[in-house]
Amino acid sequence: PLQRGIEDLLAPLRDVAPYQLGEAWREPLDASLLFGPPEEAWFSIAQEMTAAGVGERVASTSFVAAMDPGERARLLERVRQLTAGREEPFAFPYVTEVYLARSNASI
Repeated sequence: PLQRGIEDLLAPLRDVAPYQLGEAWREPLDASLLFGPPEEAWFSIAQEMTAAGVGERVASTSFVAAMDPGERARLLERVRQLTAGREEPFAFPYVTEVYLARSNASI
């Protein structure tokens, strides 16, 4: 599906950019006395999108926005190819992960 194709384009870029995926952020948070343990929640949504909207969504991702302009243009062209010919609007499902660490203000 479309999401897999987009993820296949973005995954190699995440390997060279700081990002929120993975667990590297947990160790310093767990070691800190400033915050309690993180609470986690996941929310599924299917957003109605157009091909242009998917391109804008990908372009707004921080590590895509920070790319060399020529590389970013090539990536966004590949995204356009993935969305070409779809009846619009179409469902674009994804999951939002939310983490909340409450302050230990008394410290």
